[in-house]
Order: sequence, then C-alpha cells, then structure tokens
Amino acid sequence: MSPAKRSRPSRDSRPTSDAAETGPPGLTRGACDGGPTGRDPRSGLNKSRQATTAEPPAGWMFPAAIALLAAGPIVPSEAGGEGGHLVWSVGWLLWLMAVAATAALQRRALVFHLHRSDLLLLCGCVAMAASAAYNAGAANARAGMNMAGYWLGAAACVVALRQVAQSRIQRHTLAWLLVALTAGLALHGVVQYFVTMPALARQYESNSEEEKARQMSAVGVDPTPNSPSRIQFENRLLHSTEPYATFALANSLAGVLAPWLLMAAGLAVTTSCRTRSRALAGLALAMGACLVLTKSRTALLAVTAGGAGWLISILIGAKGDAGERQTRSWRLPLIAVAALAALLIGGILSGALDKEVLTEAALSLSYRTQYWLATLEIVRDHALTGCGSGNFQDYYGAVQLPHASELIADPHNFVLELASTGGVPAALLMLAGWSLVFVGAVKASPMTGDEAPNGSTTHSWKAAVAGLVIGWFVSLAFGLPQDRWGIVPLSIAAGGLGLLVARFAWRTNSPEDIAGLPPLARLAGICWGVALLNLLAAGGVSFWGVMQSVLLLGTLATSGAPSRVVRWQQPAAAFAVLLLIAGAVQLTTLSPILAARTAMARLPEARSAAEAEACLQAAQQADPRDASPWLLQAQSRLQDQRYDAATWQLFDEAIARDRRNRGLWEEVGRWRLIASKFGADRDHWSEAVRCYARAAELSPRGPAQAAYAWALHFGDASSRQAAALLARAALDWNAQHPHVEQRLDRVMLPSPDGQISAEQAMLDIRNSEDARAAEPGATAQSAMNERASRKSGDVESP
Repeated sequence: MSPAKRSRPSRDSRPTSDAAETGPPGLTRGACDGGPTGRDPRSGLNKSRQATTAEPPAGWMFPAAIALLAAGPIVPSEAGGEGGHLVWSVGWLLWLMAVAATAALQRRALVFHLHRSDLLLLCGCVAMAASAAYNAGAANARAGMNMAGYWLGAAACVVALRQVAQSRIQRHTLAWLLVALTAGLALHGVVQYFVTMPALARQYESNSEEEKARQMSAVGVDPTPNSPSRIQFENRLLHSTEPYATFALANSLAGVLAPWLLMAAGLAVTTSCRTRSRALAGLALAMGACLVLTKSRTALLAVTAGGAGWLISILIGAKGDAGERQTRSWRLPLIAVAALAALLIGGILSGALDKEVLTEAALSLSYRTQYWLATLEIVRDHALTGCGSGNFQDYYGAVQLPHASELIADPHNFVLELASTGGVPAALLMLAGWSLVFVGAVKASPMTGDEAPNGSTTHSWKAAVAGLVIGWFVSLAFGLPQDRWGIVPLSIAAGGLGLLVARFAWRTNSPEDIAGLPPLARLAGICWGVALLNLLAAGGVSFWGVMQSVLLLGTLATSGAPSRVVRWQQPAAAFAVLLLIAGAVQLTTLSPILAARTAMARLPEARSAAEAEACLQAAQQADPRDASPWLLQAQSRLQDQRYDAATWQLFDEAIARDRRNRGLWEEVGRWRLIASKFGADRDHWSEAVRCYARAAELSPRGPAQAAYAWALHFGDASSRQAAALLARAALDWNAQHPHVEQRLDRVMLPSPDGQISAEQAMLDIRNSEDARAAEPGATAQSAMNERASRKSGDVESP
C-alpha cells in the first residue's frame, strides 16, 4: 500500500480515541445515526462510525460568537428595565439554536463540551432567571421579565463560549480581540475626557433655562431648580470628569478595563514576537490611561492585586527550560506595575486625579458598608427566592439606613447582589461554579501547552468589526446617546482602531506559530480574579458588558482542565426546546419593548391630545408590562384638569405594573392632593393620604415622611396631630442627614399657592400644632399622648 493510501482512512475504520469521535467543538455525530447497530433505517445500509464523525461545515460558529462578543459592550445594560442586553441574550440563544439545527440537518448527535464549572453556572443562571420571572409581578414587571431574559442569555453564553474556546488559536484570538475592543473603549473614554465632555458642559451652560429644562425632561430628570435629580444631573455633567465610553457609569467601564488591561500586559510578556509585544504594550497603555481617568479605586486596587498575583505565579511556576525562559521575564510585571504607578502620578500632576480619590476612600467604604448592611436585610427576608433581578432598588428603599447616601440600584457587591435578587440557593450555585473556575486556574500550568493546536479564525476580525457596527446601531434603539466624531461614531472608530492595531500584530498563520503560543489558563484565571475582585465593591454582575467579560475569562481560565462531552442524540428535540426558550424571551421582552418604543417615538410628532393618547395607547397594547405609557397618559390628562375616573384608572394600571415604586406612589398622591383642592374633597384626600402612606412605607425616610405629613395636615384634628409627629421626625432626620443634596429644602411639595419646600412645610406643620397644643382647649390627655409618641419615636397612621 502506498503512503497516500495508508493516510486515507477506510470507510469501515473506527476512531481510536474520543477526540477523534467528537472532532471539533460544537457538532459531531453520535455513535451512529441509525441506532446502536449502526444501521440507517432509511437506506438499510450499515454505516461505519468513522463516516458518521466527519467534520461538519460549522465554520460560522466562531465568527458568529466573535460578533456577539464585540457588540456586547456597545449597548447600555446598566438599567434592567431598558432591556438593551436582550439583543445579546436572544443572540446567544439563536446561536445555540443554529448549532442544534445544523446537527439535526446533518443527522449528527448534538455534542457540547462542558467543564464542571459550566454546569453549575448554567444551573445558577437558570435559577436567577426563574427568580426574576417569579418576582416580576411583585414589583417592576417589565424590569423583572427583562432580567429573566438576561440570565437565560447568560446561561446560553456559558455553553456557547466553551464550544468556541476549544483550541489554542481560538482562545488566543478571543483574548486578542477582547483586548483590542477594550482598548477601543479606552480610547473612546480618553477622547470623552479631553474633548466631548468639556464641549457638552459648555453647550449646556450656554443654553437658556427653557432649553435646560427641555433637555433634563427628555432624560427623565426633574427640571425644578434645586431638585435632587437636577443637582445630581448637573453635578455629573458640569463637574464630573470621569469618562464612561459606551457605559452609563465610569465604574462599569473600569470594571471592564481592569481585567483586560492585565491580559494585555500578560500577553505582552509571554509572547515571543516583538511586534506583538509592542502592540500589546501600546493597547495596555491606552487602557491604563483611561482606567486612571475613571478614578475607580476598586478597579485600581484589583489591578494591583492581580499584578502581584501574576508575579507570584511566575516565580512559583518556573520549572525546567520553559521556567528559565519565564524567570527571565519576572522584571516585566514589575515594569507594568511601575507603568501603572507612573500613570497615577501623571494623573495627579495633571489634575486628572484629585486628592479626594485617596482621602475619600474611607468615606466610600463607609457608604458601601451601609449598602451591604441594608442588603443583608433583603437576603434575610427573601432568602429562598430573592426579590428578583431588576427589582433590587424597589426593595432596598424599605431597608435603607436612615442616613445612607443614596437609593442604589445594586448593592455594589456581586455576592450580595446574587443572594438578594436570586436567593441564597441561586447564589450558592453561581459561587460554586466560580469556585471551580478558581481551582482550575490554580491548577493550570503556566507554561506547558494544554492540547495540540487546531481551529480556524479566518473571518474572526471581520466579524468583530461587524459586531461593533451592529452593536452601535442597536444601542441607538435603547436610549444611550453615542458620541460622534464627524460622520463615523466614536465608539466604532475607537474600537476599529484597536482592532486594526491588533490585526497588524496578530500574524499566526503557520502551525509552528500556533504551537508556540503560550497557554492562557493561568493568566486568564488571574484576570478573572481581578474582574471578580472589582465586583466585590462595585456593581456590574447584572450588566451585560461586564458579565460577558467575567464569563469569557472564566472559560479561558479553565481551558487547560478536562471537559465533559455531553451528547444529545436527538438534536431536533434540543432545537425545539431552545426554540421555546428563545421564543419566550423574544415574545415577552424584546418584541414588546421595541414595539412600544416605536409607538412612543411618534409621541413628539403628535399634533393634538387625541394623537398623543393614540400613541400612548399603542404603546400600552404593544408592551402590557411597562408602566410608563399608562403613567404618561394619566399625567397628560391631569395637566388638562381631567380628574375623572378614567384618569385614576390609568394610575391604577401603572401601579399594577410597578407596585413598589415609591416615586410612582408619590406622583399619584400629589395629583390626588391637588384634585382634592387640598382637603376640600375628602374622597380624593383619603386617596392622597393612602398613596403617601404607601410611599413612606416603601421608603421610611425624611422626604417620604414629609410628603405623608403634608397630606395628613389637610385633614381633621387627629390627622393634624399625626402630621405633626411625622413632621418632627422628618425635621430630625433632616438635621442629622449628612448629604446636603438630599435634605428637605431640595424637595418640593404641592400647595394651594403652587409649591413649597418640604422643610418649610414641616416647620409650618410643627409650629401650627405647637400653637394649637398651647391653646386652653387642648386636653392634657392629648399632650400626654404626644409626649409618649415623641419619646418612643413611633408614628401611627390616622
């Protein structure tokens, strides 16, 4: 037999290993199409196992995953109710559906490679999704369903990432691409800091008061002078210099920059190509500069700790000839740390970093301690099922410490966030999965290869650019304005520049080059640890742009560990299950959100009240879980003084969709109080008192107490007495509250003369009740009751 013939497998030959049977990641045939005997029931012919394990045409898998990863950070995902992450949730589910469909069409068994950590994370994500859906009706229905879709998408992402990170070249390509895209976000942030943010501040200051009010109203900010939301908006716009790129917060950007900065530095150290090393060093420098500008103390500490762990890993893991080569590079981590220190010093000298970054570190930690203590109350009250992702803020108001700084949307700690929103069982599943990631990263060898190189990345760079473009266009539909640099959006230009630099340096074509690539498991594990260390004191586990980095780094960190091969002999059934899940996410979240936005987009063009109501009614029909169209329609009718039953029914519909929203209850109470002509109509007044009482129950702090007291004091004598007790409690809170921007003089209440500050209203109530109590007709018993109530601090409803 000739050598050529010997190298060609016969039709009846069998594979000699499991690797030969499973082939490339994603799709292979099972043992046989026709059952255990290997007979095809349609043709009656026996087929060999080798014939059923031919490599499937699945070259689309890796580029499609790259496009989804590239688009992830472009769309805002910080607000669960907005639903920007749903595009990627559905995208990953469709990716799995396409894999299953390909297997079914090619009559192959559906084969997935899964690490033990993947199985636990998969169960944890499903448990988080079940909790979000279960609790959706108890608070914000739209946000709850959106976050249920988020966690189902995260579960799909966990499975998909393992399939596209099976070979060394695929893992390195993923790492290079994410480093380049993150460097693009960093360049975006640097341009924001030096160009766009100062320009926006100058433009805002030059606007008239009417234009400022219009701009604030467009983004949901109360334009009333000295209102807390306006003060916060203007402080961020005019005085905050931290860049945020395509995110809503600088801390979110820092949470993405930190791990990939260390990844870039690590790749620069371990690569044997000088061109690659220099390119990676340049990308790392850009990320370091932007990280310093974000002033994120937690992220900077996480990077420092990661650099120390990286150096220890190099020194401990150096063995043999490869260890000698690695030992010679021990200076490079120190150089990287020194470069970061130089950036910090440069930021301080240039004024980008002020002394408050260091001096207020203890104050920031005290704030977080307040968040965590209050969150533990939610964990205790909802230990089994949690309060549901997307609903944390609605529950936090009831347990917020009296003098806490703000009403936060997440507890700034990923462990507490998982336990409070998903329940303790779901949190334990997620933590167990990530514990296995840690074990796999520790056991990974820092030098030796983990498997023979294989795989192809031909179209991955084009797919990354396509993902950037798609992500930017999708982001326009979800509300976060993007900076534009001429005609090309800055987010695309910066990301494309990072990809261009990386593509120029990434020249891995020959098998020898691929075989010379160092493994990523140990380095990815350190970067993954940096990401989670940052999340211990910063929010982000429910933000898609941050979460996908954690999931990808966890996958790379366990790449050297053996994975289990899970086979599904009925890919059509798997496709049907995935179709049901993806269809449920699409029909309950993404489709209604986009349809409602389309209807709401016509609202500014409405030329009459009837046309405006038609737009709002169309939005209500498109998205029956969103409270905002019902609220807007009720407010529009009330501005025309239409105090009829239909208007109040609209408010009831809004509350039914957002039951624990303190601001919504106060809005209904305000309009009820106005409709009562401040106590003249007792029915409207009773409803106003009920609404304000509910708001005070959801947030028992000074502002809510003040609004409740203000409504009560328009009632009878017993109501006025209760109002006086509440007024004193609100004034005591106001005197002790350390945050000036949240005090009662910044809160406005409706009055017969227009508006009155809550502080002045409370003073009037207290003074009038003191004068009444001093009258000769005041009974001794009422005085005793008042003193007893004041001593105990308890205030009862009338």
